[in-house]
Amino acid sequence: MEKEEGRERLEEMIEKGELKGVIFDLDGTLLRSDVAFGPYRERLGIKGDVIAGIQALSSEEQGKKWEIIGEYEKELERYSHPAPGAERLLSLLLERGIKTGVITRSTGRHARILLERHNLKVDISIGREDTRPKPHPDGISYLLDMLGIGPKNAIMVGDFLWDILAGREAGLLTVLVVLEHSLPYIREADVVMESLNELCELLE
Repeated sequence: MEKEEGRERLEEMIEKGELKGVIFDLDGTLLRSDVAFGPYRERLGIKGDVIAGIQALSSEEQGKKWEIIGEYEKELERYSHPAPGAERLLSLLLERGIKTGVITRSTGRHARILLERHNLKVDISIGREDTRPKPHPDGISYLLDMLGIGPKNAIMVGDFLWDILAGREAGLLTVLVVLEHSLPYIREADVVMESLNELCELLE
């Protein structure tokens, strides 16, 4: 799907009242921080997909690696803040009766702590322990089932390749919020936005 076609489809969904649900990634999408993952990745010593890499290790080694991931998540909990447009967007979606879900490759506990801390209200959130993590589409399909929404009436909003691949595989229109690390994945998404404020403007 061409970018222009994707945006036109999104605008049509909103105009016709066909948009019933929005699934969000958490860190980098609804929330931002200056906590860099690079130093933690070096300590992990894993290239490629970190979760898949950890799961391939022995139980003892997995425990050590998850401890490092836990340290990273605690730093995010300390230093994260709502992304530009996040609070405004969730408020608009609530006003319009559009359901919301969050799916993160972090733990569900991590998601709940951050959402509550920043008063970001969504209908349901899940973490890596609840279903197979992104890029598998299972979590998104699970959220849609829980929300009672079909994939053609929902969009996936994220800032990373795994978000876009999972959303596409689950049958959703995909929206990439572009940060510096997102630039290589622009071609993969149906719609590209500089911030969540762009989605707010479409809804208003």
